[in-house]
Amino acid sequence: MTPKGFLLLSGMLLCALFFEGYAFCSEVYFIDHQPVLFYKTINWWYDCPPGECDWFCGKSVTYTNGGNARIRYNEAKKTLRLKIEGGFADLLSLFKTCEQCYGSSYLQCTWQDEKYFGKSKAAIVSDLNGFSFAPIDSKQARILESMRKDILFVVEGRIGGLQNDGKIALHQTDNLLKKCSNVSEDQVTSYPITLKIINARSNGVIATFSARYKN
Repeated sequence: MTPKGFLLLSGMLLCALFFEGYAFCSEVYFIDHQPVLFYKTINWWYDCPPGECDWFCGKSVTYTNGGNARIRYNEAKKTLRLKIEGGFADLLSLFKTCEQCYGSSYLQCTWQDEKYFGKSKAAIVSDLNGFSFAPIDSKQARILESMRKDILFVVEGRIGGLQNDGKIALHQTDNLLKKCSNVSEDQVTSYPITLKIINARSNGVIATFSARYKN
């Protein structure tokens, strides 16, 4: 099966489920805005026919995770921890895996809605176990807790290669199993990685994180 035909079949299997509402499909992967069975994309790439292995390179990837947010608030320290239950983007690699390579190293908050987070500072995210904000007052914490089932996390990036641990990388470093030859060296501009926290009820973004690149 050609990559295009594979992508179409995956989309047909998922689209009916997804468009019933995100709550019935807590995490969905998209390639070029079409829902796909992502693990099958990875399996195909491992054994791709000669001349077709670069087909997915540079294509946009979107990952959504809804209904799994958990709020942990420490009133004494005025700190709020926003966690995702059940794992997060397990088939994607947002951060480089080799220390000396140039690539995405962490996520930094670039914007947040003061209605939800006030004047708090978001901690740098070097893994995907959760997000921390401080100081946050109890009123804002209650607002976030009341809407936690409507919190949607969205990761966006472009395919840079395939790692040997079975994940598709949204970056390009020297130790990839399948390295995309047509990926621009200017990763920051051409292949940005963003993570948005969204109020799915209003479809409004409440915080945005962007990848930072370094050696």
